[in-house]
Amino acid sequence: MRIGFYNPRVGFARSGGTETFIRQIAKQLQSDHEIVFYCGEGEIIEEVLNLDVRIEQIPLISKESATNRAITGATPVIPAEVESLTMFRNARRRGIFEEMDKQVDIVSTHYYLITS
Repeated sequence: MRIGFYNPRVGFARSGGTETFIRQIAKQLQSDHEIVFYCGEGEIIEEVLNLDVRIEQIPLISKESATNRAITGATPVIPAEVESLTMFRNARRRGIFEEMDKQVDIVSTHYYLITS
């Protein structure tokens, strides 16, 4: 089975429980399944480089950026939402969702994902 994980920070950030959970699940599934991480752009962490997964990086405005801070300072949107929404926008523009429809059987996400 081909399984995709769509998460902004799973590939490049040592972040919270969701990303740690996804990396552990991928580690367990990689021997029997093809795994794809759809994640934000950034330097891939060693833990992910050691997994047998394909990585599709998508541009986003990271939580740590000045642009994100400016947006969240002027709106009720939180930094994680800016990150997620900008990744979604760029994934849509690059045809990533159409690629997912063709290349994976299951997509797991905890973030905005609208393919229709």
